[in-house]
Amino acid sequence: MRGERSVGKSAGRSARRLATILAVALTACDWGPRGPGELKGIVTSGDVRVGAIVLEISGPGVQGFTDAGQTRIFFAEPQPEVYRVVLVAADPDRIRFRVAMDDVRSPSLTVVTVEAVDDTNATITDLSGITVELAR
Repeated sequence: MRGERSVGKSAGRSARRLATILAVALTACDWGPRGPGELKGIVTSGDVRVGAIVLEISGPGVQGFTDAGQTRIFFAEPQPEVYRVVLVAADPDRIRFRVAMDDVRSPSLTVVTVEAVDDTNATITDLSGITVELAR
């Protein structure tokens, strides 16, 4: 009987460990609630100071775009679910914007940098160092 109890205790400990691991994994996920909300956009460019940038943002559920901080934003929808977004930065180190969404958990948006100029209005030819992050 003693051997049977240790197997039962071992199985109970394994189940508790599994439950703990699952609880930690689920709390680490950023699921959040479904429904309308905003994504925060941040443009980073390393050593290059971006004065203005044109992005093409595509995907479902976009309601619109708004300024954040000292960044001014202009946008148009040339095709369904495709947006041309122009960001003009008063502070090249802090280019930020917001995206209003039907559902903040809808599929990820695709962002492509189309064109950019530096803080002296010179064209930035190598756009590979510019990244755009969209997050809740």
